[in-house]
Amino acid sequence: MYYDLHIHTTDSDGALSSVDLLKKANDKGLEYLCITDHDYISNKNIEKEYEKLIGEKTKTKLLTGIEFTIDERKSMHILGYRIKNLKIVRELLLKQQYENLMICKRLLEHLKKDYQFDIDLEKYKDCKMSKGLIRRMLVEGGYSSSLDEAGDLYTGKKSKYYEKTRALNIEEVFNIIKKSGGISVLAHPSTLKLSDEDLDKEILFLKEFGLEGIEVLNLSKTTKRQAEYFESLAKKYDLLTSCGSDFHSDLSTPCFGVNNEKSKTLIKKILEG
Repeated sequence: MYYDLHIHTTDSDGALSSVDLLKKANDKGLEYLCITDHDYISNKNIEKEYEKLIGEKTKTKLLTGIEFTIDERKSMHILGYRIKNLKIVRELLLKQQYENLMICKRLLEHLKKDYQFDIDLEKYKDCKMSKGLIRRMLVEGGYSSSLDEAGDLYTGKKSKYYEKTRALNIEEVFNIIKKSGGISVLAHPSTLKLSDEDLDKEILFLKEFGLEGIEVLNLSKTTKRQAEYFESLAKKYDLLTSCGSDFHSDLSTPCFGVNNEKSKTLIKKILEG
C-alpha cells in the first residue's frame, strides 16, 4: 500500500498547493493522500480543480483530514481523519484563524521596522499566513539559515515580539473531532520528548478523551526504534496506527509517501465512513 496520511499545503505552512500535491501523489503512484493542514480544512473541490488543470481525473484517492494544535501543549498535535461535518469544524476555527492572522501581521511589521527585513509578500500571496510560513519566508529570503533558527530568533517564545497564537485545548479538539464524525490520532509522538514510561502514561491519559490512534511512523520525525515502540503502544491500548511524511516542501521535508500496510485498517475506516 502506497499512501501518505500527513501532508501540508499552502493553506497552512506548506510550499505547494493542494492541486500540486495531488499531482505529486499521482506522479508517484500513491493510492491515497490525506491533506492535514494545521487548524484548517479547505472547502475547495480539489479533485475538480486537478481535473481542470491537469486534464485528467486523479488516480490517487484524496482523503479529508486536519492537524489540530493543542493550546496547553504546542508540541502536541492531534490529527483528525474522516471529518464528516466540515461546517462545524470551520465555524469553530474561524475566530481563531482571524486572531492568528493579526498576530502574524503585527510580527511582520516589527520584522520590517526593527530588522529591515524586506520580504516579498506578493511571492506568498497564495499561502495561508502563519508563523510557520514566516519562518519559511525568513529562510528563503536569506535572513535565517534554518527554520529552527528563524523560530528561535524571530517567532518563538524567546523572540522579542513573541505573541502566543490561539489554539483549542485538548477537550475542545477531541470533542470537535468526535462531534464531526472523525477519528482522532496522536501525531508524531516523538515531538512530545517524553520518556517511554511517560509517553505510555500520556497515551492512557489521551484515551480518556477519546484518542483512537497513533501516528507510529512520521518520516520527518520518527526513528526506527521510536516507530517500534509507538507500534507496541498502539497494540497495548488497541489503537489504530497511522503513517505519513509530514511533507511541507521539497527543501525542508524531501520525503513523500509511505509504502507499508500499517495504515490499512485506518484507511478502511475512513473509506467506510
